[in-house]
Amino acid sequence: MTDTLLTCDIEKITADIIKDYYGDICFYDFPIDIRKIAEEYLKLNIIYDNLSDDGRVLGVTAYQSTQIKLRRNGKFDIVPLPEKTALIEEELLRGKNNIGRHRFTVAHECSHQILYRLFRNQVEYSFRIIEEGKAYTARQIGQAANWSERKANELAAALLMPVPMLKELTYNFSLNEIKVYGGDKMIPKDKKTFSAAADFTGVSRQALLIRLKQFKFLDMRPISEYPKITGLTIHKEDEEDDENIHRGCDFPRNPRQDTKIA
Repeated sequence: MTDTLLTCDIEKITADIIKDYYGDICFYDFPIDIRKIAEEYLKLNIIYDNLSDDGRVLGVTAYQSTQIKLRRNGKFDIVPLPEKTALIEEELLRGKNNIGRHRFTVAHECSHQILYRLFRNQVEYSFRIIEEGKAYTARQIGQAANWSERKANELAAALLMPVPMLKELTYNFSLNEIKVYGGDKMIPKDKKTFSAAADFTGVSRQALLIRLKQFKFLDMRPISEYPKITGLTIHKEDEEDDENIHRGCDFPRNPRQDTKIA
């Protein structure tokens, strides 16, 4: 599948949704109330339930009424899944450590709905039933499924951390002064500040780190400089991390058209 939905498109979609929801004067709550956006803007019904025995299924959504098979309590249950409904793992409501995962899961399921409404043909392709008598390679099947999941993750991150919010967060917490070594290493003082910023935004530290690196808001340093500050020993995996810094496009330019989802 050709990956025609670029990062800049994702940012433009997010900007249009935020503007459409908040109005011309965008007011950013910290953190963004993703459940309100889900229920009031996208008109989704959010239901919390036990989705799996092993915790591997955190959320699922339906574009039209259907049924899903869930393995719970050692057996498979057939669960009705109405149109425009998102099932979220109820365990995510418990404990402070699950706040970021809970919010990202809701945003992820919202993103599936948004992508379906905007790019129905491409999303339907990624989830279509294999046609009888037609052969598909494992690579084709994998690419079809991966496109939707990957784009839903990108859009979820953008919804929870829009670019204007990132700028405000960077200013309030002086995040641009934090030095990041080898992709994700920070000295203890900076790590504490960064964690506070992530908590304030209602996302995980890793999710915030990826977004800030995407727009080059952080002072990225090679891992070789890290021991000079801390006196720690470099490990091979630390050196490899320095080559895996996530890179995205610059801020959205030349918007194609406004996006109306609701």
